[in-house]
Amino acid sequence: MSAKRIQYDHSGCGHTNRYELDRCGKRARRGDITLPVRVYKSKAIVTVTERRCSGCRIVKPAADFHRNAYRRDGLAVRCRDCCAEYQRTNARRKSYIRNWDSQRNYGVTAAQVDAMTEARGGRCDICSVVPDRPLHVEHCHDGLHVRGLACLADNLLLGAWESIRDTPGVAERIAAHLDPANHVARRPESESDGSRTFRKYGISEADWDAILERQGHTCNICGTDEPGGRGGWHHDHAHDETEAVRGALCNRCNGQLLPAWERLLSLDIEPESALNEYLARGPVEIPDVEEPAYVPLKPSPKPGPRPERSGPRPAGPHADCDHPATKSARARCRARRQREALSASVSA
Repeated sequence: MSAKRIQYDHSGCGHTNRYELDRCGKRARRGDITLPVRVYKSKAIVTVTERRCSGCRIVKPAADFHRNAYRRDGLAVRCRDCCAEYQRTNARRKSYIRNWDSQRNYGVTAAQVDAMTEARGGRCDICSVVPDRPLHVEHCHDGLHVRGLACLADNLLLGAWESIRDTPGVAERIAAHLDPANHVARRPESESDGSRTFRKYGISEADWDAILERQGHTCNICGTDEPGGRGGWHHDHAHDETEAVRGALCNRCNGQLLPAWERLLSLDIEPESALNEYLARGPVEIPDVEEPAYVPLKPSPKPGPRPERSGPRPAGPHADCDHPATKSARARCRARRQREALSASVSA
């Protein structure tokens, strides 16, 4: 059974970005406006209970395959055992790729990065927390020298802070943005205007327009007039029991700067002084580590042979033929029959 998906025709709306296009489509689905509709027929969803693995060529039940939402049957092409074997055989290949990327991007080897991580006890140079993921090599983009190792959140924070730290009063603007006195509280459900903004953030469209007017349609932290990202301003709200809206932010301040800034505050770390102190120091000392001996990589195992067809040959024009049931053999047989029919017609 095939499903139908609806797409609206926005040719006469005059939108300038995807954010306005998305809002217009949601208003049309709610029934606020009327737009021409285009109906497309999507592909049918196939449900299978078993399939043949492309690695071991064995028919296995669907439970032995990982999920893959991009395929019609929703299953991966290789079974779980073949995927695990592929990961084991390519683990050393990935280590060589990691070493090559580290040398190309930062001028240090993977062994030197591991030695630096071990010397720090796996802790970030800014927040002194041991992250769940490996530390990132933090480097200066001007001199291309390594300054240290940082977790993902602090590495993103450094990139955003370097671009706006020369803005006058940026630290005061962040403090004012986080001040609860400047937040817009959520309205009760009885005052709902039916908009997506109210359902998600508890404020009406008029409240959001008032926030943008108060900020002059600029970011409340860095002051830029370009929202970035998908083209719309972000509704920044408090992640506590109040869930009050704090203001409109650009994509960089909302996604990179503010979450890591609040994280440092929760760790009793003054973000401005910690970041400026880190950026003021010079290149970090790179330890001398002996490179491991190079061992040539073995090629990945090739898939096994295709199993022979069992049972009688399916009915069709080649049911009485003795050639293999392959696509190329059927094509050669079909061409031979066409030549024989042509010769018979010419002789007649």
